[in-house]
Amino acid sequence: MAIITNFSSRPEEIAIRRAIVITSRVHPGESNASFIVEGILEFLVSEDEVAKYLRNNFVFKIIPMLNPDGVIVGNYRTSLSGLDLNRQWIAPSMKQCPENCSTKMMMRKTLESRDILFYCDIHGHSRSKNLFMYGCSNQRADRLKERIFPLLFHKNTDFFYFDYCSFIIQKQKESTGRVVMWKEFQLINSFTLESSFCGPTRGLYKDCHFTIPIYKEMGKLFCITLRDYASNE
Repeated sequence: MAIITNFSSRPEEIAIRRAIVITSRVHPGESNASFIVEGILEFLVSEDEVAKYLRNNFVFKIIPMLNPDGVIVGNYRTSLSGLDLNRQWIAPSMKQCPENCSTKMMMRKTLESRDILFYCDIHGHSRSKNLFMYGCSNQRADRLKERIFPLLFHKNTDFFYFDYCSFIIQKQKESTGRVVMWKEFQLINSFTLESSFCGPTRGLYKDCHFTIPIYKEMGKLFCITLRDYASNE
């Protein structure tokens, strides 16, 4: 796990920063997710003014590859134990799903010292085009707040398409990361970011394939959208 913030700040300044948690590559075959995270990491440690703003205001906890064993043995969707780890978040076994257990322990430990503003699990999608998000429909007083970040992302790039987003919790998705984090940790901003193996349906690159530089650019624009969201919250 990489922890990114401005560590040269005073301890009392770091203590009041909220956390942003990003995970990726729970499904080994979704290598495009890794390129997006690479773009996120490169941007966050850069000298860009937006990156400095984010480091000064948040603590990022990023797990670039949740399922390294599955990647190493060449699995497409499962872990070394043969399980789809993104269906094992409710009560994961430390023996069979240590990755899930450790991630949830980290989330609980984080909440002991700071609030978590945002959680996102990054995936690749083999059928749909564009980038889009799955969220969780919030029925409290701040209803529809979970749609603000995806809308801002849609405005920042032609590669992300809000119309492809869904905020419905289907029964078969109740054990996924974004739903469990939403329920157990009361996170309004709990998302799955899907990135197509194909390409976008609009803009300059319509009907072309995404490339590695584009995926990395999406990581940068993801961070810029976080700044836009935080500065208008």
